[in-house]
Amino acid sequence: MLEILAPFKDELAAQEALVRQALAATGHTASPSVAEDWNSLQKYIRPALVLLTSRLYQHRPEAAVPLAAVHQFIYLAGRVHTGVAEECTALRREAAQSYQFPVLVGDYLYGRFFTTLCDAGQNHLLGDLARVICSMNEGGMMRAKNALGQAGYDVTEIIRLETAELIASCCRLGGLAGGASDQEARHLYALGLELGMAIGRMEQGCSFSEAAIHLQRAVNEMSVAFCRRWVPGHPPGAGQGGWDQLERFIRLFLAPGPGIPTEAGPAGVMAG
Repeated sequence: MLEILAPFKDELAAQEALVRQALAATGHTASPSVAEDWNSLQKYIRPALVLLTSRLYQHRPEAAVPLAAVHQFIYLAGRVHTGVAEECTALRREAAQSYQFPVLVGDYLYGRFFTTLCDAGQNHLLGDLARVICSMNEGGMMRAKNALGQAGYDVTEIIRLETAELIASCCRLGGLAGGASDQEARHLYALGLELGMAIGRMEQGCSFSEAAIHLQRAVNEMSVAFCRRWVPGHPPGAGQGGWDQLERFIRLFLAPGPGIPTEAGPAGVMAG
């Protein structure tokens, strides 16, 4: 585990247990895209962002941990569906029927997002997360049409929809779970969107300089949010340390190397 994540390793382990329980119920070994993702170091990106942004304020693990698992369920479900869709394009209709089980796995993981959110008493977030799922599917359809030569959608927009919106949700909803104001949540959303765009660029094999533009914007957005919160008379939340942790996490991506690999999975999605 990355050293930066050590302070909340128990919370990461708790959300990991929720996700592993769901994967075990699906017999996930039949779905390579999930199995490969789960064994990747980068499985921590999305749940870590939920926990990091929650810890910027009045962190409540009972709210943040289920929310971290929910975002991981959504990510894994989308990954399974994307992988199935891409593999089926090369198969005859009869052979494609054998991929029904992985589709059901993805649907099951979406269902677990719903039940986990309800069990945690966070039903009020269903609308926000449903919109994120719609965005991811819209981006996936655009990408599929491009691959089939039926359209010429902008790749940047596809990355925003398929990858960046979910990461932006991790940051925004994580902050709200910790007590961020609406204005602060907007800054966290903008931060997450830029970070998600950078990750999406890496997935697509773009140059590091292209991804670095978005990463620097994410750092800049965090600086704006930090300065606006830490004005005289504004009571602090988790303290400067929370912001330092988040900045260190983002800056890991600014230093290309073995610490943050950028390999793509079978569906062209970086393991997270």
